[in-house]
Amino acid sequence: MSPAANSPIGRHTPTAAIAVGVARPSHGFTLLELLITVILIGILAAIAIPTFNNAVDRGREAEARAVVDTILTAEAAYYQERATYTTVLTELFVTTPTMKQWRDPVVTQGAAAVTVSVNGDQTGHGHPTHIIRGILTNTGVKTITNQNGA
Repeated sequence: MSPAANSPIGRHTPTAAIAVGVARPSHGFTLLELLITVILIGILAAIAIPTFNNAVDRGREAEARAVVDTILTAEAAYYQERATYTTVLTELFVTTPTMKQWRDPVVTQGAAAVTVSVNGDQTGHGHPTHIIRGILTNTGVKTITNQNGA
């Protein structure tokens, strides 16, 4: 045998590693290391998931606002031609996109204004029902509001 095979460094036994002062190689993670990692992932998820859901809700609200604005603009053009509003969307020649979280727009006509409402149920994210409402008066004033229902 060679002299290196007889030395404590050449042998791979626990007693030889301790005798020379060399630590044994680690074969995995300790329970404490895994616990700390899981806690950190949980904290990051607790911060990231609500932030992501709020960003998604804001995007959906922007989509609904754009649909309401498009319909109100078409209603203004319709009013200029006929001096009245319509509650039939097909008369406006406007195509509205299919919105997943929002119901179809509802147009109601009053004596001096037309109102377009889009109702959305976003309770899947813990939020109440939203209503995007746009009002166009006979004088051409356009207002779009966001109302949170209970």
